[in-house]
Amino acid sequence: MTSKSSFLVSMKENSKRRLWVWIVSALAFMLVFPALTALTINGIIRAGRQVAESYGNTIAGEIIHERLINNVIRMVGMNTGMLLLSSAIAVISAVQGFSYLYSRKKIDFYMGMPVKRKKRFLVIWLNGILLYVIPYLAGLAISLLIAAGNGAVDRSVFVNAAAAAVANSILYLGVYHMAILALMMTGNIVVTGFAFLTFCLYEFLVRMVSQGYKQMFFRYFSYYGSDRMPVLSPFTMYINLSSRFSYTNRLDAKYLIGMLVFAAALGMLSYICYLKRPAEAAGRAMTFGITKPFVKVLLV
Repeated sequence: MTSKSSFLVSMKENSKRRLWVWIVSALAFMLVFPALTALTINGIIRAGRQVAESYGNTIAGEIIHERLINNVIRMVGMNTGMLLLSSAIAVISAVQGFSYLYSRKKIDFYMGMPVKRKKRFLVIWLNGILLYVIPYLAGLAISLLIAAGNGAVDRSVFVNAAAAAVANSILYLGVYHMAILALMMTGNIVVTGFAFLTFCLYEFLVRMVSQGYKQMFFRYFSYYGSDRMPVLSPFTMYINLSSRFSYTNRLDAKYLIGMLVFAAALGMLSYICYLKRPAEAAGRAMTFGITKPFVKVLLV
C-alpha cells in the first residue's frame, strides 16, 4: 500500500514539473481538434444550403449526410495531421521528461533523492504516455459528441475512430521510445536532435544512395518494384497501416504487430541505456564510447 501511495505521489510531482507539456497536449487535442471538427461540419452544413436549392431537400439531405460522414471520418481517423501532431508531442515529452540528464547538477540532485533509478524511469516514462493518451481520448470523445449532435456519426465513424486511437497510440509509443533512445545515447539537446533525425532518415538515405548507384552502374536497372521507404520506421508502418485500413476497413495485423514489436524493442533498449548511462556523460556529444566507431562507420 505504501509503495502504491509513493508511486502515485511521484507521478503527481512529475506531472507538476511537466505542466506545460500537459497544457500543450490538452490544447492540441481538447481544443484545436474539436474546434476543427466543428468548423468542418459547419462548413459542410452551410454549403448544403446551395445543394438544397439545386437538388431539393430530400436529395440534398442525403448528399450532405454523406459528406458529413466522410469528412468526420477524415478528421477522427488516421491522417497526416495526427501523425505529425502525435510525433511532435512524443519528441517534446521524451526530451522534457529526461532532459535532466543533460545537467550534472540535476543528476546529482536526483541521485541524492531516495528513489531507485528504475522507479524514476518508470514514473517519467508512464507520465509521458498519459499526457498523450488522456488528452487525445478526451478530445476524440468531444469531437464525436460534436459530430453526433449534427447527425454526422454512424458505425463507420466509430470504427475509424477506434482504429485510429489504437494506431495513433502505438505510433506515439514508437516515436516516444525513439526520442528517448536518442536522448540516452547523447549528452546535449543539439546532438539529441541530430541523433533522432538520423534514426528517422538514415535507412531512407541509404536506400536512396543505393538506388542511385544501381541506376548509375547497371544498364538495365529500373525503379519499378523498388521502394525507398524505410522498413524500420514507425512512420512507414503507420502509413502502410493506414493505407491497408482504407482498403479493408480493418487493421492489418502484420503492420500492427510490427509497430508494437518495434516500439517494445526501442523501449527496452532505451531502458537498458538509461541504467547503463554514466552520470558524467552529461554535456558530452556521445554518452557511450563504444558507439563512437559504429557511428563513424555508419556516417561514412
